[in-house]
Amino acid sequence: SFFSPQLSMVSEAPFTLTQLLRATAPCSQIFLFLRSKYSPSEKNLLLDKTTTEKDQDGDLSWLSESAQSELANAMICTPPPPAYYLRSICQAYMKEILQFERNCALHDLLATIFADSLHSSEVSKNENELWVNLHYDLPSLKSSLLSIRVSPKHNDVGVRKVWEAGAALAEYLIYSHRCRPECNISGKAIFELGAGVGLTGLVIASSASTSAYRSANSDHAGQQLSISSAKSIFMSDHTSVVLENLAHNVELNRKNGLLDECCCVSSGYFDWAMSGSLGTESMALINEKKKENIVYQDTFAAYLNADILIAADVIYDPDAVPSLVAAIKQFLIGNGGYEQQFASSEMNSNNTMKSLDQRQKCAIVATTKRNMKTFELLLRSIDQSCISHINEKTEIWDSIPCIFPCYFVQPRKDIVIHILKARARSNCDKA
Repeated sequence: SFFSPQLSMVSEAPFTLTQLLRATAPCSQIFLFLRSKYSPSEKNLLLDKTTTEKDQDGDLSWLSESAQSELANAMICTPPPPAYYLRSICQAYMKEILQFERNCALHDLLATIFADSLHSSEVSKNENELWVNLHYDLPSLKSSLLSIRVSPKHNDVGVRKVWEAGAALAEYLIYSHRCRPECNISGKAIFELGAGVGLTGLVIASSASTSAYRSANSDHAGQQLSISSAKSIFMSDHTSVVLENLAHNVELNRKNGLLDECCCVSSGYFDWAMSGSLGTESMALINEKKKENIVYQDTFAAYLNADILIAADVIYDPDAVPSLVAAIKQFLIGNGGYEQQFASSEMNSNNTMKSLDQRQKCAIVATTKRNMKTFELLLRSIDQSCISHINEKTEIWDSIPCIFPCYFVQPRKDIVIHILKARARSNCDKA
């Protein structure tokens, strides 16, 4: 294991060079790794786009032939990082060598990798058509890597990248048993809004597979890492390209052996703008859609049957805040007419619906503090609804292992975890 979950304080980036490259970690993290190993006096200096005079006078061992050799050999790992990414790392590294260590020859393997990346079919493709796989190590005894396909330059943000809050929420949830009892996903049915590339949901699913694997292999009992495992996960989104990519990523990881039958993994279309304002007219529309597409019916059943609703980095447009909060309220509290009509369908005979009184539901929403006005709008909208909420303190990240080296723009401390539950009925009447 590359981290120890027993530690009370966790390093922000306890990764090997290969793990960083497989995940297409930012150039600054790659350079920081090399500096920490080869130029320890410079280990706390993180490179940015502007190189300072201090760099020129500092320890340049991280640009040495030995450092180049380690970087080059990590780049030829299996599965390999995307060619466009290798090209960008090589270019940035060679720029540093040419600027500060001109007497050091470029390592042959590094030069070859750079040349190959220039002629890769990835590089020649239209940027909007480029699809690449990212790979992550999970806290598992299995040898499989979690694989996530993204399209870095696509105009749909849902397939463009692994977003910061999605990765942080995944880390929070698989160690949720350390946090609040209501956030423990063990044995729970989970429904995700705005799943994007599916990383959060697939981590939840793979955690269940990992737990089952360990239980069946008692020889490894002493090595077990304590993680939470859900009963099922339904990942939803609303654009065709995102849904196609979600299905692709589920199948990709199933073929890789990361998923098994111990956790039901599904994905489908869900428009939270509709779900948050359900009434007679919208119910009629849903019934019409059920005739056209049974999968849509299954999605709403999963939404209502779930124990925990999750969402990450879904708030970047202020106009979407009211409908998101309404959808969360609908999930936590229900709409009398909708709940009653849906429960009276044929699914009731199969005992797939649960009474609201039997469920202690909660919603867990992770948001990255980007635009403070939008963030404050979300908090106000929650306060004005029949929803109670608690925000986890920033210090929570000190006790949760960092698994994904993909915080490209903002660190975990900028991500807020909101725990949302229904208020008592008497408080709702006053609201």
